[in-house]
Amino acid sequence: MDEEKRASDRYLNDGSITISFTPCRFKDRKAQLLNVSECGLCFRSDTPLTPGTTVFVRASEGIYENLDSDAVCRLRTMGMVTVKWCRAMKRADRTDHEIGASYLLHY
Repeated sequence: MDEEKRASDRYLNDGSITISFTPCRFKDRKAQLLNVSECGLCFRSDTPLTPGTTVFVRASEGIYENLDSDAVCRLRTMGMVTVKWCRAMKRADRTDHEIGASYLLHY
């Protein structure tokens, strides 16, 4: 079993975010937010991201409606994140990627 390394509480979420790549050589991608903390977030994407990659993330309209009050305080409307890890998740008909990222500037 992996040892827990998170320094802050995570709050589950089921909303969508938009990932913008830097530099802007790739098209924006939609991703599914899985959880959020004051230090970072975890999301699912059909696009694999290499650890160390910096991306810009934006919360989609209406995402805050599904969050409890503690999570609302931690999810930013937009921000730069650095990818810390990326794991392939095999599905019956495709492969998604679960990605953990930390905010470049913490609150």
